Amino acid sequence: MDRDSSELSSASSAPSEELDDHVTDNLSGLSEAELEGLGVRCAARPSLVYNAKNARTAARNSANRAQEHMWSSDMLVRHLNMLKSFASPNVAGAQLWTDAFLFRVKAMLDCTDNGLVLSLQQFLDVPVHSKTVLSGFVAYALFMGPKDLTEQYFPSSDLRLERNRDGLCLFIDEAEETDVPLKCFLPQTVGKMFAGMKAMEKDFIRGGLTNGHNWMFIILEADASGTGAVYHYTDEFSLLASINPIPYSSASLKPSPLKERCDVVAAVISGWVEKSHCKLDKSDVFTYGAVEEERNEEETLEYIGAE
Repeated sequence: MDRDSSELSSASSAPSEELDDHVTDNLSGLSEAELEGLGVRCAARPSLVYNAKNARTAARNSANRAQEHMWSSDMLVRHLNMLKSFASPNVAGAQLWTDAFLFRVKAMLDCTDNGLVLSLQQFLDVPVHSKTVLSGFVAYALFMGPKDLTEQYFPSSDLRLERNRDGLCLFIDEAEETDVPLKCFLPQTVGKMFAGMKAMEKDFIRGGLTNGHNWMFIILEADASGTGAVYHYTDEFSLLASINPIPYSSASLKPSPLKERCDVVAAVISGWVEKSHCKLDKSDVFTYGAVEEERNEEETLEYIGAE
């Protein structure tokens, strides 16, 4: 690395001197095999399962928040409808969709006592193992914490992750292409979340992956060894049309209007910022797959018993 010592002051922006012979992995090209080599694996039951009842509640609550704000729920939908026939359907155009959701989330969270800071193209250069450093950029890092904590970021442009160890952070990454399934970019996004989790010394981190029109949500948690991690992810969720009717066809979101879908996504993003470093709870829009399957089995047994 060709930087002077003044630029090597933090663990998240550069490795320590003990790692002069480290191997740097570029996060933008990280493969699933390379991710597994770092000790990061997909859960045995990979998907986070959509909870229709919680989603309907979340959508209603989301729509009611910050109604008087410029970025109300209705404003978000009007803005996205405008973009559909105005912005080019490429990666640059997709960023405008993501930006709009973050403006909406900012409005929703303004009523809390916490401060909110959005970092664009957050740089990551994080030692994750004794001789391995993950380096690259995540499209959006949303920091949340007490106002005296978040105010330290301004007017400085230094948004090093380790400065937010006492706060909350949600990563949202953008797919490098808009016409391929989001899952193709999952290893890179999970790798960035792993780097962020290590930099902030967290056991859990939540994140999202989007191409503007479609979304996936991800939870990464440290494994028992403390060196690796396990990730869970949702199915791909489309704002405009159902690209995969399961599970959304049974979840009252097909053929629901754009507004309801937007309210759900805004609810997930805002809720996940506030719970960014903990497991899912009973109020979340998603639940762990194994839990949902056990619930379905119990309901089936109850039904059979009733007969």
